[in-house]
Amino acid sequence: MTVKCTTTLRNAVVPALKTALDGGLILVFSGQMPAAPEDAVVNGEVVCVISKQASGEGLEFAPGANGGAISKSPDDVWSGDVGVSGTASFWRWVMPGDDGYSYSDTALRLQGTVNVAGADLNFSSTTFSEGENRSIDFCQFLLINL
Repeated sequence: MTVKCTTTLRNAVVPALKTALDGGLILVFSGQMPAAPEDAVVNGEVVCVISKQASGEGLEFAPGANGGAISKSPDDVWSGDVGVSGTASFWRWVMPGDDGYSYSDTALRLQGTVNVAGADLNFSSTTFSEGENRSIDFCQFLLINL
């Protein structure tokens, strides 16, 4: 049996998600994506850290919920300078103090795939070269109707 919920209920839950994730960073990794976000990264390396204007400052979502989703404000610049050349394959949303590599069953994390199309996070190329700047123009997390 599948449980369904209204958009109104999803919109009521989204502010808690925003509160939990605001201030986080996106670590873009090369290598093999672990099975779950709490798992340790065994074969991978951070190639880029996405923050507010590549400053190291945490990212924030726009206020309000729409259709059960939180989104990046179109006015914010989410970017990072590539520190190590490599082929991006997955990302993790981590909070300050979380290295993103170690196993943690207490860290607030999201994890997804990287590609040029059809992934959780798409870039124009998955080849990241040291010194270049990468940005994210659109980001939205949607609570699906269960």
